[in-house]
Amino acid sequence: MDPERDDHVLNVLRSFASGAELSVGLGITVLCGPARIQGMIAGTDAYTEHLGEVVSRAFRERANADDDERAAHLAEVYAKDRYVATNERRRARRRAIAERLRAVNLSEDTADVADLEAEEQHLGGLTPILILRDARVWGPGGDADTVPFVRIPVAAISAWWLETPQRGSG
Repeated sequence: MDPERDDHVLNVLRSFASGAELSVGLGITVLCGPARIQGMIAGTDAYTEHLGEVVSRAFRERANADDDERAAHLAEVYAKDRYVATNERRRARRRAIAERLRAVNLSEDTADVADLEAEEQHLGGLTPILILRDARVWGPGGDADTVPFVRIPVAAISAWWLETPQRGSG
């Protein structure tokens, strides 16, 4: 990411949605050009599982309609359960790294610590994309579309704010 365009607070909020041991998504609204987009910050795991489900379904429908073996194979390649399994392995490894780093005494081999921290950075690093789930998108026309996920280049965000619960009038 470009350090001059980096938004540290937004990155912290994005990292909450992809935690190794605990994840939480927060409601946010972003402005991107003429669009206003509102949704819950989501981690890459949730999006990849959704993507796998949609792509697999498309190949499965093609395989069923045309008795196409290649499409049937690709439906299995992109099956959601494969993404779920991969994501679970990544989360398990990140949890193991977090536990190991908590247990490490600072007087121990710092090379081991550096290797673990580098692996965690690789596994849990942020991409330059903000992912929102259960999103509502308003364009220039004024009507909102609701979509399961939206991917937004962080560099395209001109402003953002957290959603706050509405307070009662009394």
